[in-house]
Amino acid sequence: MEKCIVCGAMAIAYNSQNLPMCKHHKTHEMINMKCPACGKWLDVSKSKYGTFFLCIDCGPISVSKLKSFGSPIFIKKS
Repeated sequence: MEKCIVCGAMAIAYNSQNLPMCKHHKTHEMINMKCPACGKWLDVSKSKYGTFFLCIDCGPISVSKLKSFGSPIFIKKS
């Protein structure tokens, strides 16, 4: 099972951006989906190991790597 991107709890759903979220954060969206290295927009991808981000120039970026370079900003959507 995947973990919630915001808090690390067990994810039960995916938000509108296709990111795994827990029941408390399933209405949240990430607003700064940019590569920490080059600043280009990231695409959300999935593999058998879970969700990751893909940069056109830098390649795959894991959720933990994205969090270590800069904390993602999430806002609640109604």
